[in-house]
Amino acid sequence: KSFLLRYIISKLRKVHTEEGSVAVTAPTGIAAQHVGGVTIHSWSGMGLGKGRVEQIVERVSKSRPATQRWNDARVLVIDEVSMLDSELFSALDGIGRRTRNKEQEPFGGVQLVCVGDFFQLPPVDLGEWGKQFAFQAYSWGRCGLAPGSPGCLLLTQSIRQSGDTKFAALLDGLRRGDLSKDAKD
Repeated sequence: KSFLLRYIISKLRKVHTEEGSVAVTAPTGIAAQHVGGVTIHSWSGMGLGKGRVEQIVERVSKSRPATQRWNDARVLVIDEVSMLDSELFSALDGIGRRTRNKEQEPFGGVQLVCVGDFFQLPPVDLGEWGKQFAFQAYSWGRCGLAPGSPGCLLLTQSIRQSGDTKFAALLDGLRRGDLSKDAKD
């Protein structure tokens, strides 16, 4: 996944050559470093993202550097998107719409490249229990990110475990919470 994402980012930067036009982000600093980006919280201007969605959007819309980043962006890459909860995803959508003055377009018309495995990393809750996944946000569906939507690709082949089908089957069973009898033995 990381290799493919770095390849996609390099191709996007060849198409969108203006400074800041391809924003590469992730929910944590470590994840952002892996793809040569910054945290989504820092890039978007939302900081920790505390407060109601409307409060976050209002706060960011008053920040000149943040609104400039949003207006320069043509593509927003979010790696490890599974770590974003539904409220933060909705806040990002609202920020994009408001700062770019394109209220009718998801993320204000910025193309999204969301990468992550919802079976692997749950949302970072910052001490709040019961957060929902980003894909459970109303804005997720509005953005056309549901599997089967045009432009949404679902990667299904595991490269890392491709040489060990038994191990891959075991991991898949663990992810789904459905272990076979062989796996349990």
